[in-house]
Amino acid sequence: MVVTSGFVSSPNYPHVYAMTADCWWTLSVQPIQTLRLTLYDFELTVKTNSVCRDYLRIIAVALTSAGTEVSGSEVTVFEDCGSRGLEVFDIAASRVHLHFHTDQSRQAHRGFLIHYTGQFRWFILDSSPTGVSKLCFQIVLDVKCRHASIRKC
Repeated sequence: MVVTSGFVSSPNYPHVYAMTADCWWTLSVQPIQTLRLTLYDFELTVKTNSVCRDYLRIIAVALTSAGTEVSGSEVTVFEDCGSRGLEVFDIAASRVHLHFHTDQSRQAHRGFLIHYTGQFRWFILDSSPTGVSKLCFQIVLDVKCRHASIRKC
């Protein structure tokens, strides 16, 4: 799916998320672009014994000029559970993976809501004789989600 911006949320948001879920989202933009993620709402189960049983992980990935992932380039820019306020992540990468994982704990919460948008890096891709710059802009969203009690992400 190609979009310019949008939202990603935990399954069933803003209602209680599924007790067993493993969801992956991939956001990709052109190599001359970066991603801005705004975490509007974040309420997962809290740590027990210093371990997050339910968590959201955001992983930045470097791409080749052909758009394939560079092996070993993954960097976790965010991983947490519990509750957090509004946060903005300007990620200097053209692709990120979001991983939402829950276990079978007795408590589940509202989940999370993230807005994403592509940001242009500050150089021109193509310049025409008229002086009008041509920039292409798209975000490709790929979603894979498995969870026990909700059929659709």
